[in-house]
Amino acid sequence: MPAILECRQLVKQYHQGDTTVEALRGVDVHFDKGEFVSISGPSGSGKSTLLHIIGSLEQPSKGDVILDGVSLAQETRQQLADIRLNRIGFVFQAYNLIPVLTAAENVEFILQLQGVDAKTRHARSAELLHEVGLDGLQNRKPGQLSGGQQQRVAVARALASNPAIVLADEPTANLDSKNSDELLALMSKLNQVSSATIIVATHDPKVIAHTRRHIVLTDGRIETDETKAA
Repeated sequence: MPAILECRQLVKQYHQGDTTVEALRGVDVHFDKGEFVSISGPSGSGKSTLLHIIGSLEQPSKGDVILDGVSLAQETRQQLADIRLNRIGFVFQAYNLIPVLTAAENVEFILQLQGVDAKTRHARSAELLHEVGLDGLQNRKPGQLSGGQQQRVAVARALASNPAIVLADEPTANLDSKNSDELLALMSKLNQVSSATIIVATHDPKVIAHTRRHIVLTDGRIETDETKAA
């Protein structure tokens, strides 16, 4: 079975005055459907940059990302926006919820952009908020929720459109130990149920322990790529 996602010789360069900084230096890696993968490395190793390029939030200086056989380098800006909307879910360290919307409305927001009818949106939102353990809190706005609850809403929103890929950038960084453990158990469960490929950039040893595959980046290159025995 071909990989659902391939990164081919990814290079990312940033120019700071007369200096060129290489955040990625020829990264070759592939991901299969349904994998739960952690990417770690010291600050500045390139893990967030890799996630942003996979999610087409940034463009590589060289190389390409292939998603389900489609070369992202060949897509227009609008086509990339459509891919982000329909094929990729994002979970950010800072939650990035819309403060004026309720938990349910935040989850429904992606579906509304997709043109899904209100009845279907409401049902999908209720289903996901139940899955992430937020029954009864659907009408609360982000400011009325704890950090752990907000991150659960963010996970529900990321899964709303049944994406092929979910990208999570330091999802436990702002959570205490208890909420981190609960979030990781939740993501593991949803990975098994949804079959989405989940890729997490993290410093957290607990996240790494929850994933079957662990990639270490150092200075923009893959240092190790190990899969635990089943």
